[in-house]
Amino acid sequence: MVLLGAGLGVGMVSGCFGIGGGFLIVPALVLATGMPMPQAVGTSLVAVTAFGLTTTGSYAAAGLVAWGMAGIFIAGGVARAADAGVRSPDPGGRPLRAGAQPRAGRLRAIRW
Repeated sequence: MVLLGAGLGVGMVSGCFGIGGGFLIVPALVLATGMPMPQAVGTSLVAVTAFGLTTTGSYAAAGLVAWGMAGIFIAGGVARAADAGVRSPDPGGRPLRAGAQPRAGRLRAIRW
């Protein structure tokens, strides 16, 4: 029942304020289920991926995807993920080295 209430609350706040629920659902999962933070983040990411793929599929089927622009974003994401993987000092979960985030922001700013 707590989990249902947490989901309802996150959905209402997300809908009312037009925000993504991902940053709200992770703490709600931790509080409502006692789930460890890494598992809550992973659960949220699986849900976001499923919703994103479903939405993308329906937009693509309707012919509403600008594939050239989508390709640029996908290529940028893949390149950044590869770069982050190389720069990460430890695949065991330690944070990326300082400076990785500002570089990502500059790349985004240069694109636009």
